[in-house]
Amino acid sequence: IVACLVMACIVGHATESISGNTVENVLALHGLLEGNSLIIEWQERCPALDDVYVHGCRLEAHDGGVFRDVYFTTEGVLLDDEELEALGIVQKKWEEMDTSFSAHYVSGNVRGKAVPMPAKRYLGVPTYTLAPIDHDTLLAADAERESHEGSSLIRYGVNRDMDPPVEFCGGDYNAGIFHENENGSWQWELDVEAPGALAMRIGFDALSLPDDVELYVYNPQDRAEYYGPFRSGEFVWSPSIMRDTTGIVCFGTSRQSLSSVNLTIPRIIHVYRSPLLDDKALGTCHVDIACRPEWEGHATAVGRLGLVDFAAWACTGALIVAPGYSDNPPFLLTANHCISLQAQATTLEIWWLYQRTACDDELPPDMNTVPRSTGGATLLAGSTATTGSDFTLLLLNEPVPIAAAFLGYTTRPVSLDESVVCPMPVAPG
Repeated sequence: IVACLVMACIVGHATESISGNTVENVLALHGLLEGNSLIIEWQERCPALDDVYVHGCRLEAHDGGVFRDVYFTTEGVLLDDEELEALGIVQKKWEEMDTSFSAHYVSGNVRGKAVPMPAKRYLGVPTYTLAPIDHDTLLAADAERESHEGSSLIRYGVNRDMDPPVEFCGGDYNAGIFHENENGSWQWELDVEAPGALAMRIGFDALSLPDDVELYVYNPQDRAEYYGPFRSGEFVWSPSIMRDTTGIVCFGTSRQSLSSVNLTIPRIIHVYRSPLLDDKALGTCHVDIACRPEWEGHATAVGRLGLVDFAAWACTGALIVAPGYSDNPPFLLTANHCISLQAQATTLEIWWLYQRTACDDELPPDMNTVPRSTGGATLLAGSTATTGSDFTLLLLNEPVPIAAAFLGYTTRPVSLDESVVCPMPVAPG
């Protein structure tokens, strides 16, 4: 995957910190900068190991311009060819990378949920209500920050602590309602309300569930809007429920499974403005896609990304073609300043077809009316903008729920007078 997609056009210079050292320091430690210059640096996920990354560097010799590639771990340990093969890392064939690929279009739609959530709602489900918060104060703080940070990400939700945290562990609970049936099956339920929120995400800490226990979040006013079942994890964020109250239900088939359940809700994300809005002043190269009908098809590749990292942040990304694959895997290219860690990629949800419907329309569509991807993504490779390209390559964990374009790309040099079009990390469309 990485070998065919980490092309020269999206790999860039970087000096990212590696266990306290810069890339240059690691190279100098091994004597690799004696007679060589660092040309390109990137991070790459190891196909043979989950969530393990290596750093790659392309070096150019001062005498004669001979190139070589070296790889090392995040601890700065150099890797030989046998170790790279064991990790599934394929040496780059730079001489074959002067290639171009046209955009590809997917004609079919992915089906929505075919079955209802497998749990009924009992009467009298209690509500855990957080205190109201001042949205105007948050918006004022956003305006002040964005006026100084230029192209920084757009905050659209804040992290709110549950005080006290909700706990449902081993059958004991401090909030919600519990039902147990004669056959040993059981169900625990709770509603969480954040007054005035446009949407909510529920955070589950140290989630531990046996195989025969299922956990869902849902919209109490529209049970067709639900997500799950969620699995055990260090910290799990639910997708956004599009209202100010979220229902939570956990159920199992036996009393024995109940004793192994560990479910804690220490915080939520309170969404106070639409992630589809962009109040920043746009640069002169930013164009409203609705004013350029010749690019209407390509615009379906661009999604508005929402992620959680201390708060909820919005940016953009685009689906790109994957040469050699016949099943249209959902590879997505975004900026490294948007997503640089797997922990962020895991929280990813994406709004599609969010562009304005007509040229110079004042507002984009409502976030409740456009298709959305959930399920997060796997981070495959990336590079910072410290001295070069700013990119992250992701593989979405679920299919794209729309008929979409997959953008093409080229690795050939672009002339100074040649017009180009690309999705921008903070553009409105």
